[in-house]
Amino acid sequence: MKVWNQPIAILAIAALIGGNAGTVIAGVADGIAAYDKEDYGKAVIEFKEAAHKADKTAQNWLGFLYYWGKGVKKDLKEAADWYRKAADQGDAEAQWRLGLMYAEGEGIEKNAREAVDWFRKAADLGHAGAKNSLGVMYAKGEGIEKNAREAVDLYRKAADQKLAAAQFNLGMMYAKGEGIEKNARKAVDWYRKAAQQGLAEAQFNLGVMYGNGEGIEKNAREAVDWHRKAAEQGNADAQVYLGRCYYHGIGVARDKVLAYALFNSAAPEGVEDSVQHRNVVETELSPQQLVEAQIISSALREKGVLPKKSRTWMEISERSNAAKEPISQAIQPQSAINAGSGKAVYSAPSQPVSQR
Repeated sequence: MKVWNQPIAILAIAALIGGNAGTVIAGVADGIAAYDKEDYGKAVIEFKEAAHKADKTAQNWLGFLYYWGKGVKKDLKEAADWYRKAADQGDAEAQWRLGLMYAEGEGIEKNAREAVDWFRKAADLGHAGAKNSLGVMYAKGEGIEKNAREAVDLYRKAADQKLAAAQFNLGMMYAKGEGIEKNARKAVDWYRKAAQQGLAEAQFNLGVMYGNGEGIEKNAREAVDWHRKAAEQGNADAQVYLGRCYYHGIGVARDKVLAYALFNSAAPEGVEDSVQHRNVVETELSPQQLVEAQIISSALREKGVLPKKSRTWMEISERSNAAKEPISQAIQPQSAINAGSGKAVYSAPSQPVSQR
């Protein structure tokens, strides 16, 4: 199974308005108001007017709108150009966003060293996301010499600013003992902070720690609860883990209908064993149960909703002892997973932040 053992660069924070004077501020404020009302076309007009007057906040917003194609045709090169204008004026968030585009090669030629330079500029201005992203570069040795201790230091600084991604990354360093002495209990503490902020990767790893009894007392029910939270956010690894729990009745009542729904939801993501497990369970379901399982799977993928029990499986339980239903050896109970694992994720914030 794929597990979460690499750092994440994620930031999701709300927009703020800074403090220039006169009509430029009014334009930015009007643009943000239009954005909040989902009138993206008007937002573009307002931001462009202010951006052409060299307002860095408006330039950053325009970069964001071009990046996501809101109110304008999606254009990554145009997004990078506007981010650069704001970054050159010292806007920390624009510097960070431009660094992300260099790191991923989006709208601009991929260049890890340039990414590091922009992350450092923004980090020096106190930007939490940039500190975390610079930590990622140190941890991976991209654009700069690999240095796990420096990565830990940067993650901690961003984590102290309550950035969930940095809290998760710091938890992983404790779990793996990279750049810092291995400490499962501290890993759990940092995973929990990030998980409580809704970070799915952290919810998954925290569930693994509960499932393994690593750094905390083993508790299958707690493991199920955290994996459910991650699964409902679309975390495919958590869906497979939770599917196995439902299949075997570990920490939750057995329910093969839900097990199928979870495996089926994870299958398009290519998670190890998801397709095999789904196909095995399919042979053990009635046509009626299979229909319900597919409906549940669709709701999980589209709406992030998972019932705690299925109707058709409960009907069987009422007629017979569902605990004696046959169990395939092809679907093993969840084995111990290293909870210091994962993959890097670079994601732009949901909307810009003024750095005046």
